[in-house]
Amino acid sequence: MTAFSYRAGIALIVGSLCLIMGCASTGEQTIARPHIALLPVHNMTASPAPLKKLESLFSDALVKSGVLVLEKPVLQEFMGRHRMRYTGGLDEITASYINDETDVEAVFILTLEYFDEGIPPKIALHARLVSTDDQPKVLWMKSACITGLDSPGLLDIGVVDDPQELMKIAVQRVINSLVLHLAGEQQALGDTIPKSGVKPTFEYRSPVLESQDVFTVAVIPFLNLSERPHAGEILSLHFVDHLNRSGSFRVLEPGVVRRGLLRMRVTMQGGLSKPYLELILRSTDADLVLTGTVFRYLDSEGPMGEPDVEFSVQVFDHAGKEVVWSSRSVGRGDDGVYLFDIGKRSTACKLAADMAQTTVERMLH
Repeated sequence: MTAFSYRAGIALIVGSLCLIMGCASTGEQTIARPHIALLPVHNMTASPAPLKKLESLFSDALVKSGVLVLEKPVLQEFMGRHRMRYTGGLDEITASYINDETDVEAVFILTLEYFDEGIPPKIALHARLVSTDDQPKVLWMKSACITGLDSPGLLDIGVVDDPQELMKIAVQRVINSLVLHLAGEQQALGDTIPKSGVKPTFEYRSPVLESQDVFTVAVIPFLNLSERPHAGEILSLHFVDHLNRSGSFRVLEPGVVRRGLLRMRVTMQGGLSKPYLELILRSTDADLVLTGTVFRYLDSEGPMGEPDVEFSVQVFDHAGKEVVWSSRSVGRGDDGVYLFDIGKRSTACKLAADMAQTTVERMLH
């Protein structure tokens, strides 16, 4: 555990206990609180969404949990001075600047994938904590993909009709996960993701994946052939999450990968050609490059609809001469569900997360 993680864990545990039990103020700080910057929400919904409200909820929850959040005017001044407009990732240069100028130890990055105020309301978001050292690292990541009908309970008393209330539930799930992670827990009790039951319809695995214990991997946004805007970036986040969880991959921070692509002037509009692959491999020191194509990324409509996701994945070695993994996955929300809709996935976010998890598991075995 890093020094930051240790201090953060102690502070967050104390902060969380104070929320539950109540703590008297002594007028002096007795522990070093973790210092982070909360970036504005990166909106990938392709529609208006309550971004400021979501950011405010996270800011309040972080502070109440014992985190010292960089003051918003200071962050805004920093972003304006360095012309920082992209908030979906953190590159090496920006990480160095923000650490030197604000003493921030990590950056909290929020991506809103989906928000629907209909019946039932739905929200899908991704959060990650990224270090601000010379080589920014993903310290922790958590997604919340929920609807108001996920936990109806007896007589539907658990149904959530208010989109704002559902947003608060999603925020609290993410914060709870962060607290437990920084306290040294890998996953919250009951947070273990079950086997998805959505295996790839086709897969190829090279013996190269058995050549070393830990690979460094760069995840490139997928080519998006679906009707869903930003689906290629969204799916890449799911793979960053599950590759990072596996323990067998050191995943490069997406902001670092993005800067490398921009520096080499690589665009993915027409897919990944061999010349582009060579440029990507030269822009990073990764052992492997993972990318693919999204064919469908559809959320369900109303309470009875089914999400529908289809994508392919390719992994290339650093020499660019061999495909070490190739697969194609097709899934719907009720795949692998046989009794009383137990395990049914109500959002494309949850379905894609399960499919990405299974793909990573198959890569490893």
